[in-house]
Amino acid sequence: MFEEEYKLDFFKENGFVRRKCRECGEHFWTLDEELDMCQDTPCVEFGFIGDPPFSKKITVSEMREYFLNFFEQRGHTRVERYPVIARWRDDVFLVHASIYDFQPHATSGKVKPPANPLTVSQPCIRLPDIDDVGKTGKHTTSFEMMGHHAFNSPEEYVYWKDETVDYCHQMLVELGVDEREIVYKEHPWIGGGNAGPSLEVNIRGLEVATLVFMNMEKNEGGEVELDGEMYSPLKLNVVDTGYGLERWVWMSDGTPTIYDSIYGEIIEFICEKLGVEHDLDDPSYRNLLEEYTRLSSKMGTDFTDTVLMKELMERVEGYGEEDVVETLELLRAVYTIADHSKTIALMLSDGVVPSNVEEGYLARMVIRRTLRQMDSLDGGLGLSELIFKQFEVFGDILEKDDVVFDMIYSEIERYRETMDRGKRLVKRDLKGMEGKELSLDKLIDYYDTHGIHPTIVKDLAEDYDVTVDVPDNFNTLLAEMHGEPEVVDGVEREEDGLPETEMLFYKEPPVQKFEADVVHVEEDKVILNRSAFYPEGGGQLCDKGVLKHDGDVVEVEYVEKKGGAVVHHVKGRLEEGNKVTGEVDWNRRMALTRNHTATHLIISATRKVLGGHIWQKGAHKSVGSARLDISHYKRISYEELKEIERLANKMVLDAVPVTKESLSRDEAERRFGFELYQGGVPPSEIIRVVHISDVRDYDAQACGGTHVDNTCHIGAIKILNSQRIQDGVERLVYSAGMSTVKEFQKQDELLRKTASVFSVDKEELPETARRFFDEWKERGKMLDKLKSYRSMAVADELTPEEVDGIELVTAEVDLDTKEMLAVAEKFTAEEKSVALLASTGENVQLVFSRSEDIDVNMVDVLRKAAKEVNGGGGGTPRTARGGGKKSEGRVRALETAKKEVMKRL
Repeated sequence: MFEEEYKLDFFKENGFVRRKCRECGEHFWTLDEELDMCQDTPCVEFGFIGDPPFSKKITVSEMREYFLNFFEQRGHTRVERYPVIARWRDDVFLVHASIYDFQPHATSGKVKPPANPLTVSQPCIRLPDIDDVGKTGKHTTSFEMMGHHAFNSPEEYVYWKDETVDYCHQMLVELGVDEREIVYKEHPWIGGGNAGPSLEVNIRGLEVATLVFMNMEKNEGGEVELDGEMYSPLKLNVVDTGYGLERWVWMSDGTPTIYDSIYGEIIEFICEKLGVEHDLDDPSYRNLLEEYTRLSSKMGTDFTDTVLMKELMERVEGYGEEDVVETLELLRAVYTIADHSKTIALMLSDGVVPSNVEEGYLARMVIRRTLRQMDSLDGGLGLSELIFKQFEVFGDILEKDDVVFDMIYSEIERYRETMDRGKRLVKRDLKGMEGKELSLDKLIDYYDTHGIHPTIVKDLAEDYDVTVDVPDNFNTLLAEMHGEPEVVDGVEREEDGLPETEMLFYKEPPVQKFEADVVHVEEDKVILNRSAFYPEGGGQLCDKGVLKHDGDVVEVEYVEKKGGAVVHHVKGRLEEGNKVTGEVDWNRRMALTRNHTATHLIISATRKVLGGHIWQKGAHKSVGSARLDISHYKRISYEELKEIERLANKMVLDAVPVTKESLSRDEAERRFGFELYQGGVPPSEIIRVVHISDVRDYDAQACGGTHVDNTCHIGAIKILNSQRIQDGVERLVYSAGMSTVKEFQKQDELLRKTASVFSVDKEELPETARRFFDEWKERGKMLDKLKSYRSMAVADELTPEEVDGIELVTAEVDLDTKEMLAVAEKFTAEEKSVALLASTGENVQLVFSRSEDIDVNMVDVLRKAAKEVNGGGGGTPRTARGGGKKSEGRVRALETAKKEVMKRL
């Protein structure tokens, strides 16, 4: 549909011709007039393996520097890489391409990019192809996308299509590629809410770059339909290029797989640990890998495909089919471990915390897939040491942190526990399902809820004759299901007919009393032309107070913001045109303000104590206290809580100014980084930044709440408690100011009353409580001994009757359940014995037991007998316990039990 878009002057001036691929039917541009294939797989096989088109081998770090330097020399500004977790966006979890760094704000023209034009080498993580990793020879879960970007507006033209293709062509020729081998394939591009024509750059079967000319954005009212969505023209023409760093390195090296080019040192480390041979200098071994990679690029990766295997066996020598499969299966695991461990190191070092939700789910999925691969190899390789090796090899993009290894240890322990628990659960489910098949939904539930991968379910199901069909793309399905957040439209819109309110709580924060006009009334909702009442938002409760008019006092019960209007929910009557005096409940406002500012100090302190992986997952600021939910991989210790509290109070005592300023998004991100978005991503172009800073740089956040002017105005901060609210999320509850004073007084009163009970001073409470507790434990042990003696005495006094060669005792005893069990155990220790016991008292306890040599299920006996006392019970076939509240049925229960035992003998 973009045919005219591809008729570039560059192609015309340099003698390119437009051809149609005889395999896929797509059009492409080439200097070879005889070429009839687009040079993309699966139309052609990889032709560079063993015969690289580059003039020399280039390492990962050399290739990255070459690319960035190439564009710096051509007027581009080098931009530092962004984190792989897209903190600046609320529509994706992970960065999939370098353009993600600048979507949607820079690409839409709302804000300026950090430079124009710019170049960046951006680490990315893509999991939709996770099931192909290790199979195809080319797929990876993490990679670097080198890019150069230009943002053309009506006011500023930088460059567009011809220059973009020219840059790419220059670079490839400079690296030694014969320009007749460079093919530019036409292909529409869609991603991140944008679209446009693009050219895929192919050389000998490998796509080495994509040149996107982004000129459209998703719009329900648009006039162009792509993949079922409507698009309209963008304000900007954006050059969005993606050069696969790892693919360029592979192209320069020509190894059998991409993994051997980029993970050579890692693979050598893995193979040495496992005692595995991987000698690419062995001609027959190398030939096997090369031919498999070539064939899999065209025919797929299924070893059971007879056509593929037949073709492969015709191309290789010195291997039988079983040897081929065994070798490739082993290498698939090795390659997967090399790739996944790099992805894990990248995710965790960039602040992803493994959990069951959001980006944490994706991290845990990769970790557990790696651990399963390691288990399958049954070698002496540990994940932690492999991650450490990744940090050594890729230290230029990975920042080593001890917290990463602590997270790995926690995840391994959790994985082992999950496996043991999950296997037991699956076995219980499989019982009674003989001849049936488990559904895909059930397999997904086993993984999502219990962490059990379907391959494990399949192994367990073999013992129960249950069919389990594991999809080849199971992990891909999981990645797609959990790969994107549920986006809530947070864009503020002007409400129809609602007038805007001048927001005095921002403009003049200290204002407690103000004059205003009523400009809109709808039932109990009132809008003023100006207001000092803060509306609920950002986790902070709204202000309350009164509006006064001609002697009438109207209570303000709730305040919300709709577009540019502040809506007051009132208890009373006002009319449009009324002039009112508003009075804010200042004690409430200041309590909320102190707790909100304290939240900033708490999160700053937690990041210092626990690590940079800490990220806000939710917050709520009320009058008496506030709470903060943070991402963390384990429970916070008491010592850590004390240190967080100490640091937060030190910031209070340091009396640091709290600055509130409105900045453009670009300037805010440049000055303060993406930690700005702890509380979420504001949709606006201008961001209100609350900055608590001196030379120590405490905290800066995009925040619309109310704040004190100096940390000393917060008052003392007290952490009240912490709890785990979900996997990977810890909650801190704390207070500030007068609420903290009240909390201290409350705790002091509790101590005073407790000390009074013990008749000691407060300082003596710990030792006194310890002494009383020890004495209580000793008395408990003494009581247990006495009960044991009594049980043995009662057992000796029981008079059994002999029935069909069995010693059977039926008795009512004045004992508790524990004692009754001891009596029954002593009596039935002898062969051919049965004890049927019922407690005296209002609530009847039943204990039925028999010796090992009697084949009677005592649970069945008890359930029959317990009906006489309106009760029930359970236990084991040898010993059952239960009871009921119908005491008059006690004797009948024993009689019924005796009959049931005799019936079953």
